[in-house]
Amino acid sequence: FEHERDGVVILNPDGSVFEANPKGAAMLGCSAEQLLAMHVADWDATHDRAQLQALLDGLGSEGRFFETVHRRRDGSTYAAEVSLSTAEWGDRRFIFMLMRDISERKAVEAELQRYRHDLERRVEQRTQELHARSEQLAAIFSLSPDGFVSFDGQRRVVFANQAFLQ
Repeated sequence: FEHERDGVVILNPDGSVFEANPKGAAMLGCSAEQLLAMHVADWDATHDRAQLQALLDGLGSEGRFFETVHRRRDGSTYAAEVSLSTAEWGDRRFIFMLMRDISERKAVEAELQRYRHDLERRVEQRTQELHARSEQLAAIFSLSPDGFVSFDGQRRVVFANQAFLQ
């Protein structure tokens, strides 16, 4: 628990913090003591308090896995991956929350999307240029007074202009 590389926060059913590991506190930019006085709504920047309570109340034995945005104590944010599961200890119910900062992964995904979009744009542009060039050549060969004919690899005629046919 103390040396887990992900943030671990154990919540009470109302969303208040029962316990947290040092990594969880560090991810949120606060001390472990400060985190113990917080509610999950204090750092989840995507959901409001009512949405979070509904999420916690509806949490079944299968748990829940989702992406969200977390707000640090200084106001900065980061993309987070959250895994929620319930735990029973004695007669008490707790919510076990694993938090992982995925901002680097999101940045890489965004960069890949930009590259993909740029590549698609370049292919489309080049295809249009080749199509325009092909139309120009077809017009030149069709209107030329000289005869033109072209063959494929099996020596079949694939193009003959009107001058050649005459």
